[in-house]
Amino acid sequence: MKIARNFTNTLCVMLFFCAISFPLLDSFCHLDTTPELNEKRTLAAKPSLVGDWESLRAFPKQFEAYYNDHFGFRKRLIHLLALFRLNVLGVSPNRERVTLGKEEWMFYNPSLDEEMPDKVCFDDAHLAAAQAYFENWHNRLAAQGIAYFLVIAPDKKDVYDEYLPHKYARKDPLSWQSNKFIQYMKANSKIPLIDLAPVLRSQKELGPLYLKTDSHWNELGGFLASETIMDAVHKEIPAVRPPLPISACNIKKTANTKGGDIAKIIGLLNEVAESNRVEVTLKEGAQAKRITNADTIEEGAKCPPFVYEAPHKELPRAVIFHDSFGYRMFPYLSEHFSRSVYYAQYYGQQTILDFEKPDVVIHEVVARKARILHLLPDAKW
Repeated sequence: MKIARNFTNTLCVMLFFCAISFPLLDSFCHLDTTPELNEKRTLAAKPSLVGDWESLRAFPKQFEAYYNDHFGFRKRLIHLLALFRLNVLGVSPNRERVTLGKEEWMFYNPSLDEEMPDKVCFDDAHLAAAQAYFENWHNRLAAQGIAYFLVIAPDKKDVYDEYLPHKYARKDPLSWQSNKFIQYMKANSKIPLIDLAPVLRSQKELGPLYLKTDSHWNELGGFLASETIMDAVHKEIPAVRPPLPISACNIKKTANTKGGDIAKIIGLLNEVAESNRVEVTLKEGAQAKRITNADTIEEGAKCPPFVYEAPHKELPRAVIFHDSFGYRMFPYLSEHFSRSVYYAQYYGQQTILDFEKPDVVIHEVVARKARILHLLPDAKW
C-alpha cells in the first residue's frame, strides 16, 4: 500500500511539473501550431523596462497582461475549450458574439442583441436623420444625372428566423428593428429602396440561400438578390438588361467545406463543416469578365475595386458601393452593365464618380447597419 501510495504521489508530482512546464517550454520553442485566434482585438505588447520609477511601477501589471495573452499553448487550450463547449456542452464558445440556433445554424450576435425587448429602440428623430443621410446620396447623384438605388441586404435572422432560439421568436418579421427602419423609409422617402428580405423569404424552396456557419448568403442567395435589384433598376432604366430568371442558371450543391465567418469567430473554422454551399453558373456562360488591370480610382478608397466589363458597350455603366454581402453578387450584376466597378465601402466619393461617369449607382447596405450608417465616421462623403 505504501509503495502504491508513493507511486501515486510521484505520478501526481510529475504530472503537475509537466503541466506547469509545457507552457514555459512552448514560450521558448514555439511548439503550438494552432492557427491564430480571431479575437478582434490587439494583444498586449511585451513591456520594456525604462530606468524611471513610473515604468517600474507599471511593469508588473503590463507584464501580467502580456503573459495572459501569450503564455505557452494558449491558442491550443482556447481551441480545445471551444470544442468542449460546442460539442459536449452544446453552448456557444463565444456567447457575446455568436448564438447557436436550431439544426446547426449559427447567428451573428450583433444582429440579434439589438432586437431584444430591453434594448433601446430608435425613435422618429433618429430614423429621420438616417433618412436624410440616404437622401443626401440621392440628391448628390441626381444633380449629376446619376440614378441612385439603395439596397438593404437582410441579415440571416431576417430570412431564417425559424432557426433562431426560442427567445428570439417573432410572430411578425416586420417587428424587427431593421424592418421598422425600412418601413419608415418607404413611408417617408421617395428614393428607390430595394428591400431584399421579402423576395428571399419567399424563395427558400429553391434551396438554401444562406450559409449555416456564416453571416452571409450563399451563391444562390446572391443570384436572387442580384436579379431582384436588376428588376427594380430595369423598370426605372429600360436600357439596362432585364433580370435573368432562375431557369437561366445551373444550380449545384457542393461538398461540405470548412466553416464560414461565424465558425471563425468561435475559433473552429476547420472543425465546423459548412453544408449550405451551392454553385450557380449561367447556362449560356457569363458575358461579363473581370478586368484585373483596369484603370480605376484607388486614392481615398477603402481598398482596390473589382472591375467587370461586358462586350455590350451600349449598356449603361454602374458603380456599386457595397459591404461584405456584395461579393457574391458581382458575377450576376455585371451581366447587366457595360462596365461595373465595385467599391467595398459605405461612403461615396466624388473622384470615383468623376472618373467612372456611371449612369447608375447601387448602394448596398446590410440591414443592421442601414439605420446607423449616418453615425459611422467611415460612411461620410
